[in-house]
Amino acid sequence: MTRDELMQLIPHAGAMCLLDRAERWTPEYIRCWSRTHHDAGHPLRRQGKVHAVHAVEYGAQAAALHGALLQDSDGESPSGALLVAVRKVRLYQAYLDAVDGDLLVEAWREQGDGSGMSYRFSVSGGDTVVAEGRLLVAGGRDEE
Repeated sequence: MTRDELMQLIPHAGAMCLLDRAERWTPEYIRCWSRTHHDAGHPLRRQGKVHAVHAVEYGAQAAALHGALLQDSDGESPSGALLVAVRKVRLYQAYLDAVDGDLLVEAWREQGDGSGMSYRFSVSGGDTVVAEGRLLVAGGRDEE
């Protein structure tokens, strides 16, 4: 799935869409790639650097895309969801732009229903994990 296609499914637009493509997804998992951490105009770049804490946003966008793909596969229109909690975040590197190649952004759905989902995410560069953590997303499916 290309950047243009995934931007139709998540609320992030323009430069704030941090994912470049989604390569694979199942009902429990999504694998995305990004090279936006090298963009001079990165919207989260400060003093010339993209801090690794922003890996949370990459993970959240992968989770949002996964939720939208699940709704789409169920024949539902994607509806808004909110990131309500971020937990157990570990940063193993200070800056995302220190990663030479593309970022691999993965998210695993741990549990969820119509009212929310929890995800585990990981952001890696090559064989090195840059950041990982857990996300709690509320909403995402229209209530009957």
